[in-house]
Amino acid sequence: MDPYQSQISQLHGSLNYLSARIEHGFQAIEKGFAEIMSKTDSLYGQVRETNSQLKYTQSRVYSMQENSDRRASNAHMIKADPRAPLRPLLDIRTALEIEEFPTTLMAIMELDFASCTRILQSLGQTVSGTTTPTTLKALV
Repeated sequence: MDPYQSQISQLHGSLNYLSARIEHGFQAIEKGFAEIMSKTDSLYGQVRETNSQLKYTQSRVYSMQENSDRRASNAHMIKADPRAPLRPLLDIRTALEIEEFPTTLMAIMELDFASCTRILQSLGQTVSGTTTPTTLKALV
């Protein structure tokens, strides 16, 4: 028998052991990396949701502030001339001018229930069965 055979056999066994340990380490790293990626994906989803909510809130705040300014302007114009044109208010969900918003105080008084309801909902108001143009007039 070769005098180095025993040492070679021991070295071979040690290399096999180290190889197994390295493989085990790589598997642990891969598992840890997969967990990190999963958590990162989850956090990214939460950030997207929070960003979406923030944009919605910013839009609502902007719309509400702008509507407050427009209401003040409308009140000032109506005080000077009840037939003055109204500045349309913004839909608080979209920050866009409310479609078919009445152009005068008289036009508000001529609105039907469905139109009043649509406009009030666009302003974030609770609508009941007793909604009337007078309710909307108070908000303009």
